[in-house]
Amino acid sequence: KSGALEPSDRIYSQADTQVTLPLSVYPRFPNDSRAASVSAGTTLELTIAANGLVERVRMLTTPRNIHEFMLLSAAKAWRFEPARIDGRPVRFRQLLTLTAMP
Repeated sequence: KSGALEPSDRIYSQADTQVTLPLSVYPRFPNDSRAASVSAGTTLELTIAANGLVERVRMLTTPRNIHEFMLLSAAKAWRFEPARIDGRPVRFRQLLTLTAMP
């Protein structure tokens, strides 16, 4: 067998233009949260499985307080409508920037 990734092992990203982006189910985020300025908030990298569950969470910005550390464990409970290619759910790496709540 070659070293090529099986389609189910591949993790897609926003660079893959044929992919329909995942949508947040719980909690529901505004669709423009991905476009927020990185300096304005906390940026998380989520790996979203084909079933919509969060497989992996990584914080890309330096945590400023305990609440941001808590985001890491909270993010594992988030649910998404998975990314899709030709209607088939696929794994997806999502960058999400959350701005501080007033």
